[in-house]
Amino acid sequence: MILHFAQISQQDEGPFLIVVIGLSALLFIANQALTFYKEHVREKPVPAETYATKGEHADLEQKVEECATKVELEDVKKRVEKTSTAVELERMEENLKGEIGRVERTLTADLTKQASSRKDMHKEIGDLQADVQGLKTTGDHHGQRLHVMDGKIDRILERLSRK
Repeated sequence: MILHFAQISQQDEGPFLIVVIGLSALLFIANQALTFYKEHVREKPVPAETYATKGEHADLEQKVEECATKVELEDVKKRVEKTSTAVELERMEENLKGEIGRVERTLTADLTKQASSRKDMHKEIGDLQADVQGLKTTGDHHGQRLHVMDGKIDRILERLSRK
């Protein structure tokens, strides 16, 4: 069916060409009519109604400046808040550093005391070990003497029993 419309015989060429030219002319005339309507017939607003006057322009500029000032004030307030927060944080940091230093000094003093007391304890333990060693040596010596004396007593008892 599409091929049937696409194929135009030579006899139908004349009327078809007239229809295409007529439609083109009709579209051209419609375009010209719309252009004329837009440019001449349609109501156009008065320039004063569409554009700002010098007085209105000055009022608008003042409003823009006020808005810009408000925005700048808000920015300044935010910066002040950030600055005050930063100052607070710095103060807190200094306080914390002071506390940390105090705790470090206290811990160092405690560790030093503990170290010195440990040294004293080790010295006392060393002294006690020396004393115990001395007692062991003395005990061993006394044990040996007792053994020798026991032997002598046994010999004396043997002699007495033989008599």
